Amino acid sequence: WIDFNAESLAIYAAKAREAADELNSPCRLAYQAVWSDTIYTGYNTKKLLEALSGKEKKPVGIRPGALYYVEEKPRDMIAKSLSVAREAERCRDWGNLVASVCYEQETYPRHVLHKSPGAIMTECALALASGCDSLSLYWYSHAAPEPIEDYDWFVKTLSKARPYFERVAASTRRTRLGGIARFVGSAASENQEFDLRDKKDFDLACIGIPVTVAESGTKVVYLTDKSRREMTSDDKERLKEFAVVDVGYIEKFPVAPERKKLLDAIDAASGGLFPVRIDKCRALRVLPRVREDGRLDSVTILNLSIGDTDELNIRVRRPVSTQVLMQTAKMQTPQKLNCEMGANKDEFVVTLATIPGWQAVTLFFEP
Repeated sequence: WIDFNAESLAIYAAKAREAADELNSPCRLAYQAVWSDTIYTGYNTKKLLEALSGKEKKPVGIRPGALYYVEEKPRDMIAKSLSVAREAERCRDWGNLVASVCYEQETYPRHVLHKSPGAIMTECALALASGCDSLSLYWYSHAAPEPIEDYDWFVKTLSKARPYFERVAASTRRTRLGGIARFVGSAASENQEFDLRDKKDFDLACIGIPVTVAESGTKVVYLTDKSRREMTSDDKERLKEFAVVDVGYIEKFPVAPERKKLLDAIDAASGGLFPVRIDKCRALRVLPRVREDGRLDSVTILNLSIGDTDELNIRVRRPVSTQVLMQTAKMQTPQKLNCEMGANKDEFVVTLATIPGWQAVTLFFEP
């Protein structure tokens, strides 16, 4: 059934490419994807995108992710960003096929009470740090017209954030999403839900553990009951190539000693080279962007609390440079921060005075 749906969509996409070619259209064709974890339309989107590319192998685009229309439940954007990350990391593996991984900031039907401009900026920062390299934003809807003053507020907020977004996107284009990932078994598609998701990913991502996806190529992984059910005998052999960390004892809201135990286990498994560690037990989403040689290019930290954080010491490993620039969506120019020596030659410590509630901060390590 999965193969049939993938082939059917690819045939449809190929006809769309033929129609565009007949018109000699320079328009790049793209696919508006939904959840990358739901696989009833194919194990991934590669066949469809190759069909959109056509015989001349023209670059295509993709819009990953689905839903998150209102900020009533703000942590829903974390779940969406994990799906975005999976789609983006798959696209990185397909070479020059996908020229644009563009996030569509969705608010439907458009209404100012659904999302404030500031909330939209936080969502967009998360999408870019998760793997998108560009953004598509809109505001007005004829079905829910708003005063021109609200549109002006939105545009001015976006204009101020644009330099920050461009810097985050540039870092994303040259990196992969670092962190620890759940091992996905080869039999993952053989479930009635056609769904790759596991709630443990979300829970770990909300407590300051840098969580990535298996497609990122990370060698530090964890297993869940779902992982074990979906593993084959070949997977058990393949697992020997990875550093496996036990997360079974971690609850949704762990106490600080349990979280520290997990961080210590991750450090031990990675030889102390896990890209980022924040020791304080805080509600944070941590997204390190890592270059091909394993060096840390940037790290985005989103405060998942409605309250401000206290001072945070960010332990970074193997940064590209010890020249640190800090920027947020409210800063048109970055601010220099000090970078102190850490526990060894590979570790440095950057101190953040605070992160405001539901705001994102990015540290850029630029030579």
